[in-house]
Amino acid sequence: MKKSLVGTLLLLSLVLASCSITSNGTNSNNSSNNNNQSVSSGTIGTSSKSTEIVETGDAKDAEEEKTEITSTFSIVDSNNASVTSTSDIYTITTAGEYTLTGNLSDGYIIVDAADDAEVILNLNGVSISSTANSPIYIKNASKVKIKAKEGTYNEISDLRSSYIEGDGIGSAAIYSECDLNIQGKGSLVVNGNVNNGIHTKDDLEIKNLTLKVTALDNALKGNDEVEIQSGDIFLISTGGDGIKTSNSDISSKQNQKGNINILGATNLDIYAACDGIDSSYNVNIESDESGNEPNINIFTDSYSKYTGTLASISSTKKYFRVTSAIYNSYKNNVFAAYLYNNDGTYTWKEITYKSAQVVSSGNSNMFGGSQSTTYYIYEFDMASGYQNIQFYMFSSGTTIDNFSTTNYLSVSGGGTINENKDLYNVTKLSTSSSSKKITGDWQNYTVSSEYSKKGIKSDNEINISAGEINIKSDDDSIHATYGATLENGSTGLGNVTISGGTVNVMSGDDGIHADSNLNISGGLINVINAYEGLEGNVINISGGLTYVYGSDDGVNATSGVSQTLVNITGGLLDVTVGSGDTDGIDSNGNYKQTGGVVITKNPTSDSSGNMAALDIDGTFTMTGGTFIAFGPVSTTPSGINYKLYGTSGGGNFGMRPGSQTTSSYSFTKGTYSITLNNETITTEVSQTCYSFFIASEYLVSGTSYTLYNGSNVSQSWTQ
Repeated sequence: MKKSLVGTLLLLSLVLASCSITSNGTNSNNSSNNNNQSVSSGTIGTSSKSTEIVETGDAKDAEEEKTEITSTFSIVDSNNASVTSTSDIYTITTAGEYTLTGNLSDGYIIVDAADDAEVILNLNGVSISSTANSPIYIKNASKVKIKAKEGTYNEISDLRSSYIEGDGIGSAAIYSECDLNIQGKGSLVVNGNVNNGIHTKDDLEIKNLTLKVTALDNALKGNDEVEIQSGDIFLISTGGDGIKTSNSDISSKQNQKGNINILGATNLDIYAACDGIDSSYNVNIESDESGNEPNINIFTDSYSKYTGTLASISSTKKYFRVTSAIYNSYKNNVFAAYLYNNDGTYTWKEITYKSAQVVSSGNSNMFGGSQSTTYYIYEFDMASGYQNIQFYMFSSGTTIDNFSTTNYLSVSGGGTINENKDLYNVTKLSTSSSSKKITGDWQNYTVSSEYSKKGIKSDNEINISAGEINIKSDDDSIHATYGATLENGSTGLGNVTISGGTVNVMSGDDGIHADSNLNISGGLINVINAYEGLEGNVINISGGLTYVYGSDDGVNATSGVSQTLVNITGGLLDVTVGSGDTDGIDSNGNYKQTGGVVITKNPTSDSSGNMAALDIDGTFTMTGGTFIAFGPVSTTPSGINYKLYGTSGGGNFGMRPGSQTTSSYSFTKGTYSITLNNETITTEVSQTCYSFFIASEYLVSGTSYTLYNGSNVSQSWTQ
């Protein structure tokens, strides 16, 4: 790697570590010019997990240009086209260009032209409000353009008390049955008080506009497509999504429907009670032909100050689910939840049997029927004021007065309570003397039918190649779904691909989640805070700079469509996790590294030794790159040089630790650095760890190496 590139990446990393990321940020047009390079072991990285996304807004608010409109309403027909009016209802029936001026306090505009008609509505300082219908209702035309003329302020308000679907009734303040293009160098404010803000049944395109939309449901909805090419866009949904598409079919011209495209010089702020962006097909975020890049800020549910009747999921019930095999073996035993805080306060909750649950796989069995699995559901009442949870199994007849953290048959790892999921799904339960362990993960039971509140969600794929994206979401910040039934006859792929740009996320659940493949080949990614940082069936990292903090697992490769794998071929991955049953990198399949730099950091191990730098159920293969772990390890790779300081614990799950209490080493918090191949790698360690492990293609036998904490020597050795 060239020294100049290393210097650039060092400067960028240090800036991120020392300052807050605000949602207005700086101009992102050049934010990713160097971020799509592959990163070798010479890269210098500094973790940015303490970074915050500050809600300040970036898109210009159209209401800043607000002026009172008092003149009499008029429509000027510039092409001798046809417009009629009855009781403040204006109907346009002919193709042409129309200029709207003045105040229409309780009336509306209808466009009802021929199928091939193109209509242009020039908004030249206009205020239209209606208590009876959509203020602008486009019933029929080939295509309609709405232009906010330069230097003018325009406002469209739906003042209906309720929305009742019916023929001739629009579902939004601006509603269209055909393709709709909204543009102009003026300002437009849209108030959708009963349903959507702007809604078209076909394609919605926005360009060069200062636009503010407030809606009860979706701020922008294009059934077939939404494309924002440029402009300052400020979207508020008090009870729905920010941007939404709903049709994933193929058009008569063989074009795929359902995409949401955001590109160019777009400044976009979204405040949504539900999803920020919800696409029925793909979400594409990219630069335009001139190299301009979008700047996007998304706040969902409790992070949106505008959220109305919908509120964060908060239930007094939590659920505990086991397989048939576990239920049949242990149905007479007693399960319990141990709720506790770091200051030593705690309480016990008995877990009681509720019911059986039959879950269909959606596949057919050999007899033509549906395959299904039976699970068994238990439940318990939550208690407020506790940060952490751990599950125990006791002998039959044990009462709550005798529950104990020492006298049990099996126990799960402890960890932070996931407020956004309400069911702990048990996948393994062992009572053997060597491994009294309950293994599982958090899923949804009752909340699965509740509303979604993700930052960016797609039923197929999410592709990010440019721009600056800041997300604070209660649910996954970025999420692609596998297996969704699409109207084009296929099923959703569930892939997320990031090849450029800057992505900063704070999530109540997963930071970036792909049901299938999560591919990172470039860009700068900061998962500032999440339950699990990166999650996918296959996680491929080949370039870019990726920093992750997860209160549970930092990187989690889950079982899914194909063989589960974490595959590192380039780039920098720097992971920190919280205390408890947490893993820096957790693969339910294999881990493979042929290049790049991976750093994982685990704090002081819990007493059960359940945390790990790298936890794998399959094989660990490393032939290139550099892997560094601050925290416990037990398995070392073959065929590559390595060094280990600390206790080598038990277990057989890759780098799975045992107890750390006997380690004679202590790696206190600080900035650690080591030089390999004449270049230095640095990282921040936030809590004391009791082991250090490094494996690298750049560790040369007979060569001396020194690990520093600041300017002090931590460890020194000859390979």
